[in-house]
Amino acid sequence: MTDTTEKKFILIVEDDNFLSDIYQNQLQQAGFETRVVIDGQAALVAVKEKIPNLITLDMIMPGMNGFDFFETLRQDKKYEDIPVMILTNLGQENDKKRCLELKKCSYFVKTEISIDDVISKIKEQVL
Repeated sequence: MTDTTEKKFILIVEDDNFLSDIYQNQLQQAGFETRVVIDGQAALVAVKEKIPNLITLDMIMPGMNGFDFFETLRQDKKYEDIPVMILTNLGQENDKKRCLELKKCSYFVKTEISIDDVISKIKEQVL
């Protein structure tokens, strides 16, 4: 018998404190366990410590950016099936295409999606 009380774990990779606080608070209120990291290198460490049920990922961050993190993550078979939700200000088609080629990815431009819709989309993917 499986324990269905275990909370789903969402890793939030976002360098904007205002946004990461909002995402984290909303997700915790919705019953998720969360962790926030501010760049791709910290995200790689976090994934190795505990495999998330979903990663929200900004693309433009200090240090290792979202593109480099995502490509590195997908190189390891252990992590290739983790769903990744891109939340970025990059709306160019070539950026979207680059991410979607990496599998199990959804792509949203921050200015085009509300916080409530982000939380709804996360629920759809992990619940």
